[in-house]
Amino acid sequence: MLTLQVNPYVWTKRSKTIKSSVVKLELKKADGSQLNISDLNHPIELFIPEKKLKEDTANYTQGHLFVKRPSNDSNPLRYHKIEIKNEFEAALVKIRPQNNSFFDVFVSSGVRPTPSNYTFRTRIPDFSSCRTYDDRTGDLNCTDNPYLFSLSSNVTGDVGVHFIGIRIASDEGEGSTRNKRSGMMKYCKDRHGRQKRSCIGVKDPPTTPPPTPEIIMPQYDKRTDVNYTMLVTMRSCLYWSELRQAWTSEGCKV
Repeated sequence: MLTLQVNPYVWTKRSKTIKSSVVKLELKKADGSQLNISDLNHPIELFIPEKKLKEDTANYTQGHLFVKRPSNDSNPLRYHKIEIKNEFEAALVKIRPQNNSFFDVFVSSGVRPTPSNYTFRTRIPDFSSCRTYDDRTGDLNCTDNPYLFSLSSNVTGDVGVHFIGIRIASDEGEGSTRNKRSGMMKYCKDRHGRQKRSCIGVKDPPTTPPPTPEIIMPQYDKRTDVNYTMLVTMRSCLYWSELRQAWTSEGCKV
């Protein structure tokens, strides 16, 4: 293993994205012959320590972050905006709810996601990779961090600005809303499938001039709202291909 503080491969366009030192590794078998790492059934994991750079991390824990409790058939989302600059960059997002709460997390590229319109969804914490969990001590035995997930163009299908929507997990809210809506539709139909006259609504005419949008900042209620911390770290995995004579991320991920 050899560490180079200066990138020696600078004649390609992608070399401008290399901000860290370059590590050269030679993987060999016990007999000294070269180890083939192409077309593997399971990936090889490399743990390389690094110096964390301030510009690589967007830390949202400095502000007061909280999510409102569902009320009046409403489960509001708290939004955050991040940017994935290119196809080989990944955002490592760590969200830690307080009071043993669970969050539903929705992600979309370019627009704010909703519970019915998103490109990626997960639940935080996710204990699916944990074999044991002690409620009293909070000790976990997990292969993956239950509070951490990764976003990249391979996940969302796009690069650029992405929006992350967070809400308190609710398994019944969406179902109850659908049931109420379907019940109303049945009530407004007669036995021949025609809409009842009493259910036809008339919209109010638009005001002139149109009203100015008002931004309402939610007020924190310590009795019901759930605090959380959030940390976003941008990372990429690139290696120099001797065959292509170029930096590539194919087959490599953070």
